[in-house]
Amino acid sequence: MAKHMVDVMVQNLKRGNYGPIECRGHVWVEKLDEVFVEVWRAGDEQPVRNWFISHGRANRLPKAIGLRISDFIPADEWATSNILDSNVPFYGGRARSLAGAMKWTR
Repeated sequence: MAKHMVDVMVQNLKRGNYGPIECRGHVWVEKLDEVFVEVWRAGDEQPVRNWFISHGRANRLPKAIGLRISDFIPADEWATSNILDSNVPFYGGRARSLAGAMKWTR
C-alpha cells in the first residue's frame, strides 16, 4: 500500500504541482488555483481569511487561522473561567512538507 501511494504521488506531481490529483482511476481534484480557510465570527461583517494557495502559487502557512480559545466557550461561561485566552495554533507540518515537496519538483 505504501509503495502504491508513493507511486501515485510521483505520478500526480509529474502532472503539476497543484493538480489534477488522481488515485485509483478517480480524479479527486482538478487544478488547484485557490485554497483558503475562512473563520466567521458572529457579528462580524467579513471573515478572517487565510490563503494557502492564491493565483496558483503557494503562500506561507500561518501559525494560526484566526480562532481563539474563547471562540469555543459561551460568553457567560468564559467570563467566569480562569482560562488564558490565546490563538488556537495551526499545525501545518504535513502541509508544509507537501508544499516543500511540490516546490522541490518545479
